[in-house]
Amino acid sequence: GWPEAAMAGALGVALSGPRSYSGAKTDDPFVNASGDRDIDENAVDRAVSALDRSWAAMLAVLGVSVALIWLI
Repeated sequence: GWPEAAMAGALGVALSGPRSYSGAKTDDPFVNASGDRDIDENAVDRAVSALDRSWAAMLAVLGVSVALIWLI
């Protein structure tokens, strides 16, 4: 979905694409087809770091929102 496409674009990798389900091959398009198709553990580490940063930003916004509510 959209989060997968956003992460593929942010990391510069191609996801999905042709694959096999129960021995039947599919011809699905790649998400971010121009991205790197040789994904290694570094891409996974970058994805986890991006997730951690997005959670930290969300918690910071939540914290500021709660603080502002308490001040009003």
